[in-house]
This record gives sequence, C-alpha cells and structure tokens, in this order.
Amino acid sequence: MNKTQLELILKVFFFSLGLSVIIKYVGPLLSLAPTKSNALVAILLPPLVVLLLLIWRFSNRINPYKTGSS
Repeated sequence: MNKTQLELILKVFFFSLGLSVIIKYVGPLLSLAPTKSNALVAILLPPLVVLLLLIWRFSNRINPYKTGSS
C-alpha cells in the first residue's frame, strides 16, 4: 500500500468518524417529526446528491477545455 492510498483511507475514515459523532451528538438536538415526507427526504436525498455530483463531474470530463464564452 503506497502513501496516497493510505492517505485516502485515512481521509475517508476520519470523515466517517466525524459524521458519526455529529449524528450521535447533534442529531438528537434537531426536532424532526417522524412523518412519511421526512423519511422520504432522508432516504432519497443522499443518492440524489451523489447523482448530481456524478453528472456534474461527468459533464466536466466530456470537454475539459470548455470555457464559459463561445
């Protein structure tokens, strides 16, 4: 395992750890009603965000030399 792989693994680990701590300690402070709409948002939002990020990344990859002016 080289240095860049180890750095990536550590970044993902610490990001996950931080997110877990935020969810554990800050999550209960938020008062969200257990409704169907809140459940749908919680379930559908993460995949939609990932989809939008991948579309954005793919669109930038198609023509990396594209500029704002034609």
